[in-house]
Amino acid sequence: MPVSRPTLKDVLEGTLEFETVPDYAPSFFSHMNEKDVSSGMVKYPFSSFEDIPKDKSGLKFPAFDDLQFYPSKLIESEGFKVVDVNGFAFIGMLGKSAFCIDPRRWHKIKEYISNGCIEYPECYESEFGVMDGRHRTLLIMQIYNRKTIPIAVPKRHYELVIEKAKLLNALT
Repeated sequence: MPVSRPTLKDVLEGTLEFETVPDYAPSFFSHMNEKDVSSGMVKYPFSSFEDIPKDKSGLKFPAFDDLQFYPSKLIESEGFKVVDVNGFAFIGMLGKSAFCIDPRRWHKIKEYISNGCIEYPECYESEFGVMDGRHRTLLIMQIYNRKTIPIAVPKRHYELVIEKAKLLNALT
């Protein structure tokens, strides 16, 4: 948990400071039992992508090309385009908080992926950065050993988002 209430500036600059490590083990990220999935837990502040434990849940994941991505209802109703981007650039605006992960959410998304169906991560409408889908982004990158991920971009902001993504060399 953050030491103090985070401001937008803290999030954008990646300067959030977190309390000491929660009272559960990082191994929860590789495997959780059903009781743990329903329990109350705080986010775990990993310091980097490499520090997040690899999956040991026993779940079977389909090949990446067999995943069925779908848009959220909101972005589908507004219209969208799918773009492959560098996942690290996509979550980069979050700074250290990109790796502050809720183990319950992490496990549930692993289950969605193992079922072969997952919602596209979405970007801000006027910026290039993750608005919804940080856990999905990280898991796709980790499970499939990929740096690029598909994201949904609202059609009406497509040109602006692409322009900003180009500035970050985030397009593949």
